Amino acid sequence: MKLILLPSVRFAAIATLLFTSAVCGAIDYKSSEFMDKNSRISNVYICAIVGFSMKYEPNAYQLLEKFERISKVPVAKSELWKSDAVLWWDSERKDFDLKGFWNGECAAPFERIRKQ
Repeated sequence: MKLILLPSVRFAAIATLLFTSAVCGAIDYKSSEFMDKNSRISNVYICAIVGFSMKYEPNAYQLLEKFERISKVPVAKSELWKSDAVLWWDSERKDFDLKGFWNGECAAPFERIRKQ
């Protein structure tokens, strides 16, 4: 599977993610990618839901679909990751500065996907 890699997650984002996970207990994610806090694939799906829901990127879901085509993501995996992203949105978004997260982790990678 060919993947478009996202830039390294900044220290603050990792620390926030780890702290949130430790304090809130384990979220019942279904995929190993969302359980692994070092996984970059979860960021792609989280960025899509943040971009669309917060109106930072109105075409976030179309860009996610483009990412999936380019990366040859199987439909079953896509559905699983989308489900986990919704779970993240419902349970963890309140612990993040979403605008800062979008600007620091999502805007540039989504622009690269757009240009592919």
